[in-house]
Amino acid sequence: MQWFLLSDVRPITVDSRINRHSQTSNVSRNIMHNESIHRVMTESPSTVGPEQTLGQVRKLFDAHNIHHLPVVDDGKLVGIVSASDFLKLQLIMNHEIHVDRVLVHQIMQAEPTTLQPDATLRDAAERLLAGHFHALPVVDAGAVIGIVTTSDLAQYLLHHLPRGDGSLTPQPAAATDTNDDLAKMKAACHAAERYIQSGHAEHEHMVLVQRLNALRRDTKIL
Repeated sequence: MQWFLLSDVRPITVDSRINRHSQTSNVSRNIMHNESIHRVMTESPSTVGPEQTLGQVRKLFDAHNIHHLPVVDDGKLVGIVSASDFLKLQLIMNHEIHVDRVLVHQIMQAEPTTLQPDATLRDAAERLLAGHFHALPVVDAGAVIGIVTTSDLAQYLLHHLPRGDGSLTPQPAAATDTNDDLAKMKAACHAAERYIQSGHAEHEHMVLVQRLNALRRDTKIL
């Protein structure tokens, strides 16, 4: 039998865990302080004008799978409209909204909080945390050059901050035919839900038909 002195046994400590936590914290601070907002923002985003209708806004939301649109007038940012604005309006009106009769400037948030082109991820995180919104237009001399959402920021951090074991979350795999088919199926299901909830809205019926036709044409699911 082999005997060990207590002094020979390597003590079990939390130093390694503390060191890993410290390293992770340092990485977090470096990313937040030093990374440019250009790493996460969507460049040249879709925009709408203040005189456009909510029907046009909804079509852009559906076509690009987005939830926020900067409102631009004469090349300058004047507001932002989001999917939540639709919900707020519905709650206020307490009945079905005629989206082609409501104009963007009637429900948009005027003079929204923005970011400058030289902003960092920390700047974006602080402003999103301080406000009751989920998107920040990036503006240069009054013109919109990009937009950053909470989803953009969370996704970037998820793939750049180490896990507890020091590993990184793998980047999403490139889209495959199967992924494309699933995306089309999800789009059709989403359109169906919207159609059912809307009752008899002509636009929702048209979107549902388009999604189903895309499934039949491009996949073997239907």
